[in-house]
Amino acid sequence: RDCLLSRGLGDVYKRQRAGGTLEQGSVVANGLLPTSRDWTNRIGTRGIHTRADWGADRSLMTWPVEYAPFQGMVIHHTAGSNNYSQAGVPNVIRGIYAFHAVTRDWGDIGYNVIVDKYGGKWEGRYGTLQSQDGTMAIGAHAAGRNTGTMGVSVLGTFTADHRPSQTILNTLADVAGWKFALAGLDPRGTTSLTIPQRNNSARYRSGEAMPRIVGHRDVGNTSCPGTIYDSIGSIRENAYRIYTQLRSGGGTTTQPAPRPTQPVSYTHLTLPT
Repeated sequence: RDCLLSRGLGDVYKRQRAGGTLEQGSVVANGLLPTSRDWTNRIGTRGIHTRADWGADRSLMTWPVEYAPFQGMVIHHTAGSNNYSQAGVPNVIRGIYAFHAVTRDWGDIGYNVIVDKYGGKWEGRYGTLQSQDGTMAIGAHAAGRNTGTMGVSVLGTFTADHRPSQTILNTLADVAGWKFALAGLDPRGTTSLTIPQRNNSARYRSGEAMPRIVGHRDVGNTSCPGTIYDSIGSIRENAYRIYTQLRSGGGTTTQPAPRPTQPVSYTHLTLPT
């Protein structure tokens, strides 16, 4: 159904929900870690739509939000249909949410941010936009490397006969540059995490330091994110350009985020700490 479905992944998340920690470099905290939102207050959220905009059903969410120090970004594609309209994006996201939260029993949508082909940016995982500057809500998008990473997924399937548009690549770079600017981390650097033993990377070997921006296949046995993988180098460089603009007090979003045609009313869930 999507690129999250690697062998044994459902059991991994069920064990995590029971209190086990299977993540490398795991520093998990219920509630907030002691960092600030000074840069968020300066920069804002770069036009990322909230969960309210796509109509998240709070009754489906059963996993309390957890945060960890932010280190890097993992790029995905959802491996769904490419034939969606701009007005239909919220419905597509609601479908992914129900599949992850209910069918897979993960308690929430796995991705932190979702990107559509029109340049829209959407909050996925609860707590993503509420994260402190140097933290990220822990998602469910790359087994073993969820903690400390932001999972960003593009709606659709990207194969040899369907490559990402420049709009998509620009939007991925914009999301990356935004979060790395908040955290004060150069997106061209490396994390304290390593490339895991099980991977399908065309660039890195197991045990090497994990770069701050990688594709899902670099940290998992998958072909995700399809042909988007070929453009990660340019995404990284454009993310660095946006990062430097934002940290120096300049720059604007690469494109305004399109608004959904019919926003859905939603009240944020109060989570236990």
